[in-house]
Amino acid sequence: MIYFDYLGVWTLEKRGEKPTFNTGFDQAVPTYTHYGLCTLAEHNYLHFVISQNIDGLHHRSGLPLDKLAELHGNVFSEECELCRTQVSIDLCCNFEWEIIL
Repeated sequence: MIYFDYLGVWTLEKRGEKPTFNTGFDQAVPTYTHYGLCTLAEHNYLHFVISQNIDGLHHRSGLPLDKLAELHGNVFSEECELCRTQVSIDLCCNFEWEIIL
């Protein structure tokens, strides 16, 4: 999927239009801005990003986790209760997750 900034939700909203698409977090792709921030970080012009987004697109664009704070978390990561590492559940310490009803 190719993302064009002029079709972004915020751009459409600013023009008084509503998006005609519904993309889930798993199908969303980073924008040029995400990649731009990543490039600035790679060249040491940007030292840290603080984001309220939960979509994981900053990291998906290549921004290293040590340069990113996601204030509201990320729908694609979990924190292991044993080692406190933030990873995907299936990669983390072989911990057996209990479902509490």
